[in-house]
Amino acid sequence: MSVPHQRGFTLLEVMVTVAILGIALALAGQSFTQATHRARVKNAAEGLRGRLEFARSLAMAAGPRLGTPQFRNCVNGLGPNGNDLEVTIDPGTNSYIVPVALQYAGGGPTGGQFVDSICQAFSIADSAESNGIGQVEVNGGGAPVNLVFTGTGRLDALTPGPIFVRVIDPTYTSRAPGLRILPSGVICKSTDPAGVGCDEDAPP
Repeated sequence: MSVPHQRGFTLLEVMVTVAILGIALALAGQSFTQATHRARVKNAAEGLRGRLEFARSLAMAAGPRLGTPQFRNCVNGLGPNGNDLEVTIDPGTNSYIVPVALQYAGGGPTGGQFVDSICQAFSIADSAESNGIGQVEVNGGGAPVNLVFTGTGRLDALTPGPIFVRVIDPTYTSRAPGLRILPSGVICKSTDPAGVGCDEDAPP
């Protein structure tokens, strides 16, 4: 009784299989890297949005003191001084400076005659959210902008609005959902290009 001959793989078949597997692994690796970058720029954009919304809430907490000598911005020296609550976004340095806390001073029945804001600087590329990836843009370019919030949470009349902010990954041109800051102070996100509305402005 004869044993049937079993044919093995030829060298060419092995080489083709290895090549196909190599291409598949390379494509999967690139897709994974792009997905990781997209997630990081998205996280950086969400971190920026959250801090902007918190700064707006601080402005409303400071209320009528804003714009008067009873309010002092960035008393710790990390941002713009003055009597307005102000956020600076600078694509040139890929960073932003934002008030992160209020402190009351001067005594009085309400616990403080003066209100000071404490500011903090955040680098988009070095932030924990982006993990080394991401570049901030304002209104599609690299010019810095100062956002001034009033005591009612609106953008100051001297602040141009609406303002469009987004975080991108220059390597893969991945874009995080853009932020649209309306004159009402409302901050919404949109995956649409700048100029497309995401929410209507709230009445004054």
